[in-house]
Amino acid sequence: MQTDKKSFLLHTDSLGVLDDLTDEQAGKLIKAIKAYHSGETIELDPLTRMAFSFFKNQFIRDSEKYKKTCEARARAGSKGGKQKVANVANASKCKQKVANVADSDSDSDSDSDSDKEKEVKDLSPSAKADAVPYEKIKDAYNENIKSFAKVQILSNKRKPAIKKFFAMMDHDLEKTAAYFSYFEARATSHHRGENDRGWRATFDFIIREDVVTRAIEGSL
Repeated sequence: MQTDKKSFLLHTDSLGVLDDLTDEQAGKLIKAIKAYHSGETIELDPLTRMAFSFFKNQFIRDSEKYKKTCEARARAGSKGGKQKVANVANASKCKQKVANVADSDSDSDSDSDSDKEKEVKDLSPSAKADAVPYEKIKDAYNENIKSFAKVQILSNKRKPAIKKFFAMMDHDLEKTAAYFSYFEARATSHHRGENDRGWRATFDFIIREDVVTRAIEGSL
């Protein structure tokens, strides 16, 4: 991902993930962040790839916000230039009135733009959630999970849970695949069936909200 920005933000609430990485993995993560902003990619192990996905999603959100800010400033600059031309053409007494009206219109337009952007932001997650790529999620699971049974059927009973899980993954297939790969690497012997009951983790278990939360927080 290459942009005209000369800098990017690292949010402090995302840095906690470094506690789960070795020094080598942390170094790889920093290199992955640099590569991402240079439009490149590097190979990462499952845990580091999972950690990187959190930063990547934040970079995408920040980039979208930056783009909207630039567009808003461009609109404001365009309106300011047009207003100057109008002021020169009008008589002295009209200048103040025109300026007042323009300021009022500008505030109204700004509020309108802000409202529209808020509506789009509010509707976006819902719109994404209505188009859950069930088959691709199934494929991501089957490709990255090796120790547990493959998913064969996407029943209507399963789909609500998959939809909820995909929302936890920020509607991001790459992050979804990284999570499955991460779970495969971090699964315990208990998850693999070495227990008194002979129980093994399944797809439905792995995408459960509480399990995803524990996995991401490193408390599997």
